[in-house]
Amino acid sequence: MMSSKGFTLIEALLTIVIISTASLAIFAPYIVSVRGIGSHLSPTGISSASALIQKEAEITSAYLASIPDSTWAVTMKGLAHGSPVIGSADIKLNGATYTFLRTYECVKKDFANDASCSSGFIRVTVNVTDAEAKTSLALPFIKTRSGI
Repeated sequence: MMSSKGFTLIEALLTIVIISTASLAIFAPYIVSVRGIGSHLSPTGISSASALIQKEAEITSAYLASIPDSTWAVTMKGLAHGSPVIGSADIKLNGATYTFLRTYECVKKDFANDASCSSGFIRVTVNVTDAEAKTSLALPFIKTRSGI
């Protein structure tokens, strides 16, 4: 009689895939695209900028969620045509001054441009910049009439 101790290769691979997928889902909100990191930007500066950009994205998302369905298309069209839009007031933190900029682009389900903004999808990119350190972080997300 054969005793089965341990895991098969398939079980081990499936476990790795599941753990990888779960960890990506957990850490995805903290991952931002980093552009132009200067050589003198400290890990503290990156951490501060990441926290600030996350907060700015939450403020933007809350604002977009407050727009009624009846005026969604008109409001989004105005935001898209007026992009980029200045975000929150500049913030001084850890000796650095951070500025915020938001860009809006109306898109369809397949992410093609939607000039009429009637599909209910808008791509928002929140940027935080430290001009002194010549660094910029961007956090893009899709917002719909019903949520993110």
